[in-house]
Amino acid sequence: MRSDTGEPIANARVKIGRTDIPPQYKPPFSNILMSFWRPGTEMSTGTDDQGRFDFSGLVTGDYIVAAEADGYANRLELPGQPDRYSDYASRLTVRTSEPPESVKLSLFRFSRIGGIVRGPDGKAVPHIDVHLGFIDYSAGQREWNDRERTETNELGEYEFPVPSAGEYFSGGEYYLAVSADRYGNSTTETGGLNIPFMPTFFPSALNLESARSVSPIGSDIRANFDLQPVPTNWKTISGKVLDGVRTLSTPPNGAPPLPEVVNLFKQGATIEDLWLPDRVVKLGSNGEFQIKDVAPGIYDLYASSNQWTHSFNGHLTFEMKDRDITGLNLAFDDRSADVITGRIVDDSGKVYPSYQLSLRSRSRTLWPGDVRNDERLADRSTFRFVNVPTGIYDLYFGVPSEFYLADIRQGAKSILDSGLVVGGPAPGPIEVLIRKGGGKVDIHIQGDRSRPGLVVLVPDAPGRSNRLRYHAINTTSLMLTTFENVAPGNYKVFAVEKWLYGPYQRAYFIADVLAKYEDLGVPVTIQDGQTSDVRVTMSYR
Repeated sequence: MRSDTGEPIANARVKIGRTDIPPQYKPPFSNILMSFWRPGTEMSTGTDDQGRFDFSGLVTGDYIVAAEADGYANRLELPGQPDRYSDYASRLTVRTSEPPESVKLSLFRFSRIGGIVRGPDGKAVPHIDVHLGFIDYSAGQREWNDRERTETNELGEYEFPVPSAGEYFSGGEYYLAVSADRYGNSTTETGGLNIPFMPTFFPSALNLESARSVSPIGSDIRANFDLQPVPTNWKTISGKVLDGVRTLSTPPNGAPPLPEVVNLFKQGATIEDLWLPDRVVKLGSNGEFQIKDVAPGIYDLYASSNQWTHSFNGHLTFEMKDRDITGLNLAFDDRSADVITGRIVDDSGKVYPSYQLSLRSRSRTLWPGDVRNDERLADRSTFRFVNVPTGIYDLYFGVPSEFYLADIRQGAKSILDSGLVVGGPAPGPIEVLIRKGGGKVDIHIQGDRSRPGLVVLVPDAPGRSNRLRYHAINTTSLMLTTFENVAPGNYKVFAVEKWLYGPYQRAYFIADVLAKYEDLGVPVTIQDGQTSDVRVTMSYR
């Protein structure tokens, strides 16, 4: 029993048993979903320090022997590469007239990842977090997803634990990063930073674009970090919420009162900003606030009074340059508490029941999550949202079968592409127009039969603003994929293997990610009542 790099695997778990799988099925048995072994015939053992194992007392018959081990995998699924299987399983036949058969098995070895973290003075940094993670696009935005997290010891050393069998996440691009605990005591009372070092990607990068990805399979990785200090020339902002402090509501059942706060977000924040904590400070008794250690950039500043009985918000935008900013005064926007109403209709004016509607913010807000659920009404002919924070939103709902979303209107104006604006003039009623029919597109996927992928029908700009215009499905090469009830217009068809993997399932919603694949899109024009035929090659990119 050996790894793909040639060394013997000690303490591997090896199982053998009689099998009823027909002989035409060969290892790696990737298309076998049932158990390899006949119940009651299995035997197990472990390998010695030389990777050797043996089974005795086998009766004549057909067997399958297979192995697994912590720190090893039997399959590689990497974007842009064909699936690879190790020789983790073998079929053999035991006959009384023949000597015992020698079986050679192998597994892919996980990388052992470790190193040392040093500060600007070259000294080891103890007790700081080291992350092994990947970028997750599954929510249609960039999010860091920790695969493992560990902490340096007193000598600044770290090492990730060896994964158990089956724990390898396939298809990910992994990165290493060092940061202080973003959920710990990382900010002062005035929103300043207690973090002494800048969050750093391997090898010594302050942003993802300069980082080097690492492979969880193969050779060991010695990843050392040299951290940089947080700049001392970052500046301070201060101001006042002019109509704060509002009267705090009385909490129910002895619950704690909810504070009123201001919350600072950097515009255009990329993944590397995730380890810098959100800058939240409580308002003073007269609505005053101060936030220290603000880096250069353009920011959104939100004031929030989210109470048990009411919710008010305020907002302003400013640019931090090379000096302190005072007098950042803002007011709670009473209109953020307006009731937003609407209905779903067809061209004849017929009203359709509304279920499971939500508003999704187009920009980051101070709310935990960006979906505002609709209020549950007994009358389903209308829908209603209450206490929606200032921002720009898209409406999401389940389009009825055989219909497509034709438009979303506010008064005589379409807001399908521009979105619903909350925080300006009081929002008027919304009318969602659905239309029966639409076009159909048959998509023929070309390429290696075994390659799965995600097929996506993407509208041309400016129709990419609203996600309800996209269509996507998992498929396999040489299959026919059909989308029906598609709104008429110009689209592109993409078939990308990488998008099938969990972290990338909705990456195409992110404009700059989609731009990297734009050359792979096959144009198609959808017309009402017509069927369009498209041929597209599955890309491994």
